[in-house]
Amino acid sequence: MRQALIVVAAGGGQRLGQSIEKPYVELEGRPLIWHCLKTLDVPGLFQQRVVVVAPHTENRFREEILKRFPLDNPIRLVPGGATRQESVYLGLLAVSEDVDLVAIHDGARPLIDEDTVRATFSACQGVDGAFVALPVQDALKQVDGSFVIGDVTRASVWRAQTPQTFPLRVIREAHEAARAEGFEAADDVSLVTRRGGRVRVIQGTKVNLKITLAEDVKLAGMLLRERQASHHDV
Repeated sequence: MRQALIVVAAGGGQRLGQSIEKPYVELEGRPLIWHCLKTLDVPGLFQQRVVVVAPHTENRFREEILKRFPLDNPIRLVPGGATRQESVYLGLLAVSEDVDLVAIHDGARPLIDEDTVRATFSACQGVDGAFVALPVQDALKQVDGSFVIGDVTRASVWRAQTPQTFPLRVIREAHEAARAEGFEAADDVSLVTRRGGRVRVIQGTKVNLKITLAEDVKLAGMLLRERQASHHDV
């Protein structure tokens, strides 16, 4: 099997409250997105690596990240679109036809690990995709304005994460169908399941958090230091 990686890093990250775009925010002295790229910079894990960046920022990404903190495997930079869905689609167009599986990952999740990615590869066998998620543990309330109007059962509710991995043909066709119909989905899993695809869920970890707010950067830094200390001990 041949695998490709698409890392989506075209968003501005306005909610982060920083003066620079999210991919360039520093986490333990390195750009945020570099951490996931470095973790997945493993020989044989991917035959192709694509990073979707904000339009007209390819040179900046190359100079401020890839040249300052080199990786062993080549990265192809692709300008993104107006939405995440369009950015993923543009990334898919850059993937070689001989690729079997493509893992789509948020650049704002810097603490992904290799084992989780490989688990999605295995889980794709016999189905139309696989992704990592966490079962919801908190009580869920349906709210209208400022008042509770009901409860939502949490037994079958999961919080989707990335990577979300699919056979290349399946996810390309799902994106093309959505574009033709003008349909926008919350994530790539939704594009596949709306066409009847079977997507398997793998339980993820809280460590694989998405950086959205300023406090997320602090938490990610603490988790990253713990991971590095653990690797040093080993």
